[in-house]
Amino acid sequence: MHPEPTESIAMTMITSTAPTTITANNWPNIIDGRDIVGGGEEVLRDSPAHEVRVASYHSASEAEVDAAVTAAHKAFSTGDWPRTSGAERAALLRRVAARIDAERDELALIETLESGKPISQARDEVASAAGIWHYAASLAQHAYGDAHNHLGPNYLAVTVKEPVGVVGVITPWNFPLLIVSQKLPFALAVGQPRPWRRRRRRLAVESSRHPHDHLHRIHRRGPHGRAGGR
Repeated sequence: MHPEPTESIAMTMITSTAPTTITANNWPNIIDGRDIVGGGEEVLRDSPAHEVRVASYHSASEAEVDAAVTAAHKAFSTGDWPRTSGAERAALLRRVAARIDAERDELALIETLESGKPISQARDEVASAAGIWHYAASLAQHAYGDAHNHLGPNYLAVTVKEPVGVVGVITPWNFPLLIVSQKLPFALAVGQPRPWRRRRRRLAVESSRHPHDHLHRIHRRGPHGRAGGR
C-alpha cells in the first residue's frame, strides 16, 4: 500500500549528483484492512545521511494492538486463509515476490533514506527478500505430515501439520524488509494469521488480493497490549 505523501524535499539523490524530489512518507498502521493513524506517540524519521524528514508515523495504542490481535483471531477461526490450498497460498506468495522485484529500486531507496545504509546494500537486501518469498511459496505446497508404521502390530501413527493460531512478528528498524521476509511468508504459507509489529519504522509491501483480514501491521514501542502479550 502506497502511503499518502505529506512533504516534498529537494535534495541530492544517493546515486547521482542531480537534484531530485524526495517525498516524506506517512506510514499508517493497518488493522483489519483499514489504515489507522494510531493513538500513540508520533515518531519522525530523518535521513541519517541528509538530515531531512523522510517519514513519520504514530505508534499504535494498546487498544489498537488488542484490536489487531482480536481481528487476527477472528480471521483464523472463521476466515478462509487457514483453509485455502497450498497452491493458492503459493500463488499469492509468488505475487508478493514479483511485486518486491518490480519495486526493488523504490524499496531500496526508502530503506537507504530511513536507515542510512548504502544503496547497493539496500538493493541486495530487497533482492534477497524477494527470493525468500519465492522459497516460502514452494514450501506452501510441501507441508507434509509423517506416517510411522513400525510401532508394533496393528499400529499406525500419523502426524498432520495444521495452523495453530495467531502469531506475531517483530522486525527492527535496520533490516525491516529482509527480517520480516524471514518470518512472515512462512507463517502465511501454512495458513497463520499474523499481526506484524514494527519497531521505529515500517516498510509496507502489499500484493493484490492479499488476505487483508489475516495480516495486520502496527507500530509500537514498549508494552504491546493485553492481547498482544498473550
